[in-house]
Amino acid sequence: MDLRNLNSFFGEGVVLKGSLKFKGLLRFDGNFEGDIESDDTFMVGSSGKVSANIKTGFLYNFGEIKGDIEASNKISLHANSKLTGNIKSPILITEELAFFEGSCSMPPPMAISEETSQKTEIPIVEPEIPVVSANGADERRNEESGKLGKVAAMGIGVVLIAGFAGWIIFFQRPQLALQSRTASSSTDSANHERPDPVEKLREEGIEAFNNRDWKLAVSKFDAVVEARENDEPALLKLGAAAVNAKQDGKALEAYEKLAVINPGLETLGALADLYEKAGRKAELVSTLEKMNNMSPGDKNISRKLKKLTEVKVAKKVDIAEKLKKEIRKNPQDPEFRIKLAEHYLHKGNYVEALAVLKKGVNDFPAKENVRSLYANTLHRTGKEREALEQYVTLAKNNPDIMEAGNNLAFSQLNKGLLTEASASFTKTLERDPDNFRGMLGLAMVYSKLEENDKAEAECRKILDRAGDYAPAMNRLAWIYAKQGINLNKAESLSKKSLSIFNDIPEYIDTLSEINFKKGNNDEAIRLIKKAVKLIPGDPYYKRQLFKFRRAKSQS
Repeated sequence: MDLRNLNSFFGEGVVLKGSLKFKGLLRFDGNFEGDIESDDTFMVGSSGKVSANIKTGFLYNFGEIKGDIEASNKISLHANSKLTGNIKSPILITEELAFFEGSCSMPPPMAISEETSQKTEIPIVEPEIPVVSANGADERRNEESGKLGKVAAMGIGVVLIAGFAGWIIFFQRPQLALQSRTASSSTDSANHERPDPVEKLREEGIEAFNNRDWKLAVSKFDAVVEARENDEPALLKLGAAAVNAKQDGKALEAYEKLAVINPGLETLGALADLYEKAGRKAELVSTLEKMNNMSPGDKNISRKLKKLTEVKVAKKVDIAEKLKKEIRKNPQDPEFRIKLAEHYLHKGNYVEALAVLKKGVNDFPAKENVRSLYANTLHRTGKEREALEQYVTLAKNNPDIMEAGNNLAFSQLNKGLLTEASASFTKTLERDPDNFRGMLGLAMVYSKLEENDKAEAECRKILDRAGDYAPAMNRLAWIYAKQGINLNKAESLSKKSLSIFNDIPEYIDTLSEINFKKGNNDEAIRLIKKAVKLIPGDPYYKRQLFKFRRAKSQS
């Protein structure tokens, strides 16, 4: 697009409310709420969010619009754009992956003079605009059911809508690629001179790191790593900043990647410190052994490794066996069951812990502390449905327990009562700010409201305290997958959520969706088939399988 045709431009960060009237071509990349009226062309950029009733000549949407639209000439919806509202236009053009929910009215096209067409029509690719600073599974089924009636356009063709005299033209991306190259040819030299946005993030991260603004540094280097997964300097800075920001889960993630790329002593030393802090002794021993092999003359490493190994062997024999003997001697005392389960949990042996607790619940069905630990462990490892059964039983036995409030909140959430559910989860967290189930529920509410930043923050709170909490990893991975962002990170989180139990259909669905978004259709199909096999009567997973197969056939 020739920038000389652009009459007005509002950049990202601009926030406006009221009535907007203009002439010529206006592009809006900020936030707007109110009414818009023009006889010419209105374009919403990829970062633009517009909540308005719009009356214009031509409309091009690359961002997000909520409101009714009347375009006298044409409406064009581009890939990854969102439009929620009713539209009226003689011509509708939509790309694959454009989102539209609402009704469509198409009057007969008006005659447009060649002069008018040349003046107002623009190419159907989003043009580059110089930066302008501005001052100033049940849940997924519910989400899917709300999408019935949305327009999904694929293939090439011309469709006449029954009852309307108008044309809808559907394009696929390959043809747009040619147009995009043509449209951008005049700006290639300008694009070449623009600074690399990833390097700009790196510079901002270094500045934040030097200023000891650890949280900002984590954010910047995390974005660099997302763009360049194996960037060693960025991973090193990310790990160090995360340690200082007390975000141990993020630090572990960075140093573990570094240890694969370039396992130097500095990286392994930082990793060993984090494993020791997290109580992950198996990983700590393994890391120290690698360090000992790299630096056999370091007495501190060998001394620590020897001591740790001796302690580990002694505890494995003494504590576990001693507790088992106590259970055999005192079969009516549940406390020894709890201690043995907690011992296994400390070791990260969740399967053994669950086996002990399951037997404890069967032997002592009225003991609230045994059932509560069993429910929390089930939930932590991703067995959310089984955990819910235990939480419901706990609430029946004692309606005043905290989890009764969470049960009510999840019931409200499933009914779509988001305001009530949010209030109930918040009430639980006021009583116990570290209640992971309450944080997770609040993240689900925010996700339903499409407040994804808040949803991500709640998941991060959990993972900063418990880096292996499966529901939080799966939820965060799904939030990323829905938006089509941070897909490498989403895949890593999703795989970790399945590391203890790999037969959880909802978690398998998350991983399959991520592969679908990454274009790995074969892997998406393989995974979703596993979910279908686990729950053959569930139509949701069958629809997912159909979606993936259709994408493969069109690729």
